[in-house]
Amino acid sequence: MNYFTRLFSLLIALVAVCPLRSQTTNPVDGYSGYTNSYFLSYSKGSFSPSGNGDVFVSINFAGTATNGATDIKHIGGVTVTNIQVDTGSRGLYVSANLVSNVITPTTNSWPGTNYLSSSKRVFIGHYIPTAVNFQVTDQNSNPTIATAYIPVLVVDTLGSFAGGSPTYSMNNSSGKVILTTGATKSYSGGKVTLSNGQAVSYSNNPHLDPNWNFGVGFGPHTNETSPSGPVGDNTNQIYNALINLTTMSQYPANGGMVPGYILETNGIQLGLTESTTNFAYTELLPSGYSDADSVPDWRLSLGEVVANGFTNGPGTILMDAGIGYSFLSTDVVYGWKRRGTNALSINLVNSGGSVGYNFTVLPGGSTDQSNNVVAPSGVTNNGSTNSLFINTGRHVFYGFNMLYDAQNGFIGVIPNNSDTNVFFTPGFYPSPGSLLLKQTILFPAVPAKNYGDPAFALKATATSGLPITYSVLSGPATVSRNILTLTGAGTITVQANQGGDPRYLGAPSVNVDIVSAQKSQAITFVAPSARVFIQGGTNTLVATAAGGPVTFTSGNSNIVTISGNIATTVAAGSSTITATQAGSTNYLPANPVKRVLTIEKASQTITFQPITPILLGQGTFSLSATASSGLPVGFISSNTNVVTVSGSSAFIVGKGTVVITATQVGNNNWKAARPVGQRFSAP
Repeated sequence: MNYFTRLFSLLIALVAVCPLRSQTTNPVDGYSGYTNSYFLSYSKGSFSPSGNGDVFVSINFAGTATNGATDIKHIGGVTVTNIQVDTGSRGLYVSANLVSNVITPTTNSWPGTNYLSSSKRVFIGHYIPTAVNFQVTDQNSNPTIATAYIPVLVVDTLGSFAGGSPTYSMNNSSGKVILTTGATKSYSGGKVTLSNGQAVSYSNNPHLDPNWNFGVGFGPHTNETSPSGPVGDNTNQIYNALINLTTMSQYPANGGMVPGYILETNGIQLGLTESTTNFAYTELLPSGYSDADSVPDWRLSLGEVVANGFTNGPGTILMDAGIGYSFLSTDVVYGWKRRGTNALSINLVNSGGSVGYNFTVLPGGSTDQSNNVVAPSGVTNNGSTNSLFINTGRHVFYGFNMLYDAQNGFIGVIPNNSDTNVFFTPGFYPSPGSLLLKQTILFPAVPAKNYGDPAFALKATATSGLPITYSVLSGPATVSRNILTLTGAGTITVQANQGGDPRYLGAPSVNVDIVSAQKSQAITFVAPSARVFIQGGTNTLVATAAGGPVTFTSGNSNIVTISGNIATTVAAGSSTITATQAGSTNYLPANPVKRVLTIEKASQTITFQPITPILLGQGTFSLSATASSGLPVGFISSNTNVVTVSGSSAFIVGKGTVVITATQVGNNNWKAARPVGQRFSAP
């Protein structure tokens, strides 16, 4: 099961006690004003000698989209019975071959793993935001449904952690599995053992048995629940369904439910109420991890081991419902073996001997379980020295109900039977926060950048040497792990966090402002083609710039006027068109670009109506001609002794042959027309 294999140092002296937090509601006096709760019965097993050890619940995966989100990969309409409840891990995982209607991963699902350190098993898949339902009874014993929206790890691959050789069950007795490397491995006895680093997928191995686990624990299991993606923190309590029920999201409003639970002999009380009283409890220290998406995150509590009157501790203690044996730090186990001691007491909730249980260890590490329901099946060491860690194993639940108040950071116990090996005094037992080492974050200033620069690495460090997590509090940027990508210009505030581990307290967060300056830009202005004069004719101007729309102005509005990107002809000639872009949030103003637009004179033609000759002495006759430009046409007589012309009137003055020519000389906009002549003879 999940537990700490690294333990915090207790070499520093206890110099102060954590100040007490405000406790207007607590497990001794009750949660005044809160009456709503659910009871989730175990579908299999109970915390009792006759309950066969592990406890299980049934879960329906409904697959409803969370909080109005769209495009969510989900599990649809599947109920999985008898999923083990485990306080030594966090998060709900279920193998892909147990669920149906699994949609292809999208941007709203993300890869992740869950690691069980006791068995060295690694479960690999995708976290899928989905709705999970529990069949419960309310505080009035009425059947109802409790729903939580959480990421569920759908497991597609089973693996082995470094140094481990975990086994996985098969649905046939012998055969071969296909490893993810493509190699094969034989198995027998209905189990396959994977060596360090080996992994198998469900898609390639249909004989793999399903796997599932319902982790409802807390504490910084940073190497054990390892999602990557949009969730703010690896250990954020958003993964724990029991403290993320929809009714708990209403806390502290009237009718809401206090986020917390009590593990009892035959089921789990969800929500803490006025009747939750007379527990022995201690406060939990904050883990230092983000709680933006959930209730706060907390560290494990403290406890002690007393061996033949010699007290070891205090140290971290985990009440683990997932295993039948207990294990302690190596130096503690060797210590009582060297002294020949076999009488042990476990002091719970930092009580200093007021709350806990006794049992006897036999040679070889087994225990005397006769007339002792809380004695684990055995005691071993976990490989750690220099500091104390206690994993109780599940038998502690045969003697105590365990309370976890996720909202206020309390853990408590109360006896559930009259076993004489249990000792108990209700009350509050504060935790000494000074037992954890302090750390700080060094976050060097980041030189000014320009929008469009390549993504770059953030280089904060913690004095503990533990890894840093980053988040963008404001400004145009995104961060993935330690890589910051600029998405615009402006001031970006990045926060560096280090949540601590079993040895170190979470470090105070450090914010750094990074300036992303505006990016320069250039205008691409396509040179406009020359146009022939047409009154009111238009020309579309084409120019682009990264900062936004381009503005055009005409240097000579007597030649061209501009509206938007349309240049309208006024007269023939040339005008200098200037393209400008004033800049934007992300871009500096562009240098203006000029282009010359030329409007050439238009050609024109003359239409000259035929002349009907008249006789000498008959007087004047009219000439009729038009120009395509609409300009006036003039007339010229080639022999004024025969015909004289005045305007558009001609007068025969003598006999002979004459040519009358129609002309149009043009103007600023029109070229001169080609002359058109007509010859005739006057009789």
